[in-house]
Amino acid sequence: GKRIEFNYTKGGKVLSKELLDYEFDKLIDNVFDTASGLLLALCQFINNNINLINIDKYENNYVSSNLLCMELSIPSIICKCINESIDSSQLNVHIHIKNTDRDFILQSSLLIAVQVFKRYPNYERYMISFDNERMLTSWARYKRSDLDDILTQKVNIEDVADKLIKSNEIMIWNSSEEDLDLEEIKYYRYPTYKCETFFIKDIKDASLEDRKRLKAHLFIGDADKREDILNIIYQSIEWLKEVKNIASPKFKIKHGDMEAESLYINVYRHDSRKNKELFNNNENFVCFIDYNKNNKTTLDNGGLPVKIWNKYYHEKIKNIRIAWRTNDYLLTNIGRNDTCPCGSGKKYKKCCLL
Repeated sequence: GKRIEFNYTKGGKVLSKELLDYEFDKLIDNVFDTASGLLLALCQFINNNINLINIDKYENNYVSSNLLCMELSIPSIICKCINESIDSSQLNVHIHIKNTDRDFILQSSLLIAVQVFKRYPNYERYMISFDNERMLTSWARYKRSDLDDILTQKVNIEDVADKLIKSNEIMIWNSSEEDLDLEEIKYYRYPTYKCETFFIKDIKDASLEDRKRLKAHLFIGDADKREDILNIIYQSIEWLKEVKNIASPKFKIKHGDMEAESLYINVYRHDSRKNKELFNNNENFVCFIDYNKNNKTTLDNGGLPVKIWNKYYHEKIKNIRIAWRTNDYLLTNIGRNDTCPCGSGKKYKKCCLL
């Protein structure tokens, strides 16, 4: 089988060890078994000596909210965290759920909301959100008055559920039933491209059901001539068009090895932890590229607020729209009746000026 080589240091010496893949799997399994045993023993000790832990469950802090998460969790419903909104008027409960049946989610949200309200009754609203590998994030939001009416038996749970369905305080998505390779989705990583003059990274999928779309970051270094920058952009588009994208487990998209119909590229000079803002005062940002095979964009204003988008210097070359940060690389001396620089042979006013 395959061999895995580990390099490490011990006592200041560089050492290596080689394991067959099945030996490594066995080692990992043993580590999991040991860790599981320790956690089980710790949980058993705490359970048998709960009186040693002096915690006010009704005090809203990190420890008490995590204890509530544990109380709300069962194998098929796991409470991941509880937090409040910025203005402290809403309590948010984040749930991972196995069963994506709409009625089950609605019923679970109501029962969870009641339990949380009993513990923390001072919020105006309680939002219960649900996530699943095959479903977009769904949620239901309850008012304090409705939950209080349930506990005081002024109304039935069914009446509150009906009221919620008729309001705009609920969004439960249908889960995707598409037959997919979930292992590929879990482990697939988009490639990077690097050559002497530029490199591409951070590829993300933005595809629709009928259109393959990719986003990426392009770094061009110190290239400063318009012709050089455009040449890099053309090469990047040709490479990105052929990048495979994978299916989404949550909703249906166009995916596979076919050519991408749309590309959205942020062009920067250098890759750094910061300086990725698409603002005019960010000198590391060069331009935004909107490429569309059919010459029709599906991302208005580059996905940015209009006020930011309108500050750019816009240019169109064939089926590529460029939003330059500055006018340093923009051809500004083209007359309306001149031949368009994109190479179409048409007049500028009837081509890229449109």
